[in-house]
Amino acid sequence: MLSLGIITFWQYEKNYDHLVLIQDREQVLEVVNTSTPVKLEVYSNRWGKTIISESSVIRDVWDIADEMSKSNPLQKSQNAYDSDKISGTIYYLNNKKSAFNLGSYLKIGDIIYGNPKDKPYVDQLKNYINEILCSPENLSNLINERNKVTVVDSNNNIQKCGRDDKTSICNKILKCSKIHGNEALEKAINTKGKVIYHIKTYLEKESNSSPNTKETSYAIINIDVYENGYIVIQDFSNEVVTAIYMKGDLVEVCKNISKTGI
Repeated sequence: MLSLGIITFWQYEKNYDHLVLIQDREQVLEVVNTSTPVKLEVYSNRWGKTIISESSVIRDVWDIADEMSKSNPLQKSQNAYDSDKISGTIYYLNNKKSAFNLGSYLKIGDIIYGNPKDKPYVDQLKNYINEILCSPENLSNLINERNKVTVVDSNNNIQKCGRDDKTSICNKILKCSKIHGNEALEKAINTKGKVIYHIKTYLEKESNSSPNTKETSYAIINIDVYENGYIVIQDFSNEVVTAIYMKGDLVEVCKNISKTGI
């Protein structure tokens, strides 16, 4: 006997506000399998790459995407997407996969999500994914020979970092741990103490000007170093700047680099 299944699911070609009635159990399972993401591989030119497999995190990403697609009918387009900044691959329960890009819009396969009115959701999704990408490993990779790095003390004295200085900072960052959960975050906010140093990393950005114009702009990744063993990371190139907390003591290494100390 065929069973009657009533199922609500997320997929990027669905029509919203419709109840899907499926009278075949095999068909129900097929729909679920082809619309259930189980892993995201994410890559950013700035932060590097990561793999997201936690179901709760994937659900959060989907919920933000849902807000965009509900307010704007999905359209297939080959040229409506530009300025790719984050890219990756979505893997589904049935072992199928699709590519995605996140820049001015969200694009999954050939389907575009959002319009200018959806920009807050695009920014929210970018910040959420960038926060995941900002791991101690990826953060330390930014402190390299190619990027300019400075240490700034509380009196605004600036010391440019050399190769050995960068290595010392990287080694300390790799020992940091990211803070998760509201309780741990609240504790960090309340007990971090004073900012003692700032570590600023300057990442050269691609210029939109003509090739003959010598204009160089930078994305600045700022690390606030607090007295009580916390650091706070902010990407000042984002329109909406969020603070990412880690546990780790960089005061001593910054003191050794800074000519003035504290």
